Amino acid sequence: MNCSIVNIMNLPDEILIIIGNKLIRDKIYTRSIELIKNNCEDEDTCSLSDHILDRFCFDFLPQIHNIIEQFILESFSMERILYAGNYPQLCQLTLVNFTQELAIRVLADESHFAHIFKNQITHLVVLIDYIESRSYDDLRINVFQRIFSLLTTLTDLDFGQCSRSLHPVLTFNNSSADGCFSSTIVNLRINVRTFDDCQCLLDGRLSQLRTFIVRIDFISNSKLSVNNTDILHLECFSLTSYNQTLDYESHVVPLLCRMRYLQQLTLYVIVTIRSTFIDGIHLSNEILDRVPQLQTFNFNIITYADANNQFSNFPGGLFTNVHVIWLADIFCPFEHKFYDRIARSFQFLTELTVINYIPRNYKSLQEANNNNQVSSVIVFPHLTHLHICSANIEVPKQFLVDTNTLFPRLIYLSILYPYIEEVTGNFTRKATRRNCANIKRLHFFSTSFVHCKEFYLYFPCYK
Repeated sequence: MNCSIVNIMNLPDEILIIIGNKLIRDKIYTRSIELIKNNCEDEDTCSLSDHILDRFCFDFLPQIHNIIEQFILESFSMERILYAGNYPQLCQLTLVNFTQELAIRVLADESHFAHIFKNQITHLVVLIDYIESRSYDDLRINVFQRIFSLLTTLTDLDFGQCSRSLHPVLTFNNSSADGCFSSTIVNLRINVRTFDDCQCLLDGRLSQLRTFIVRIDFISNSKLSVNNTDILHLECFSLTSYNQTLDYESHVVPLLCRMRYLQQLTLYVIVTIRSTFIDGIHLSNEILDRVPQLQTFNFNIITYADANNQFSNFPGGLFTNVHVIWLADIFCPFEHKFYDRIARSFQFLTELTVINYIPRNYKSLQEANNNNQVSSVIVFPHLTHLHICSANIEVPKQFLVDTNTLFPRLIYLSILYPYIEEVTGNFTRKATRRNCANIKRLHFFSTSFVHCKEFYLYFPCYK
């Protein structure tokens, strides 16, 4: 039987009206109302047609306005819908494509809806179009500060976290943040421009804050003191920053050390120019030991370190939750013993990318040949995808010759075609056949080839 899924808002208006007449009799479906239309041709969300809005505002909403607890609205029709009833139970509101012009009009004491915003709304989600948010000062003054000033019962605020990748950001300074105080907000989700903005919101102005989810554009050059030792009472903290930072140690770590009551922590940062990798030992000593009540720690920490210092000194350990690794060094060659430590430390690895351009020198190769009889074969027991980007044949030999490395589950290989030809001896070499036996997909970084008969015999699973 063929099945299909149809968005209810894409149905003809007449059918929507029939459905609406039935739904208004069921309190389960009328406590939360979403009045936006998704997947329009020219934008992500848009208003319902005037005809449908008229029926909702004149026929449906007056019958159920007293039981509605949550609205999801877009800016064009928001005022029209709120005018249709008193909504005494309304406490959760999501505003999509919210504009500064609309904020100035409705987030004011003289607004017709002031009593709803001021006395009822406890949960607010504000999604602002990026074009509307390019002026940081205007966004802060016209929207953010008005929310703090008017919504005196607000406990949960999500300011742009669910928007598109071009997300609105806020920025503060000591004077501009004076209007951003709240003794009621418990949960805050927000995008800010700098680490100072994050610190500003944690200086005590939000006295009841327990959950703080923040995306920071730039962690650098803090103008505020990072030596503040005042204890924060956060129970859940999430920090995400997609830009590289030099100031993880001087900014992020001291902030985390102030969160003694933290129970949940999420950390996504990209740290560059360090002398050591941020590993389990570092996380334990610098963070975990400082937050004794922590129960959940989700992290994605990317470290760019000095390869000359690190690869030869990688201490090993066991990292059971790591499944994907990139190894890149364009200045120094990787040695067999380094790959061995990687395999032993990351035993559940499923995908490996190796970018290495410099071949091992003659002395290194001689030592490798002399030790070949005693060197252990490296095994990646769970690895299914291997990407080799190399300017020399040494890396393909290291991985595909079965006396060096074994991949019992390898099904995908990306490699330059001349290298696969050479390392397999034009698809005849016995020593590389074992690692190629299960490969289903090959990517050669070039145009397609007409393969010879030996190729298909060598890769019997190739599709």
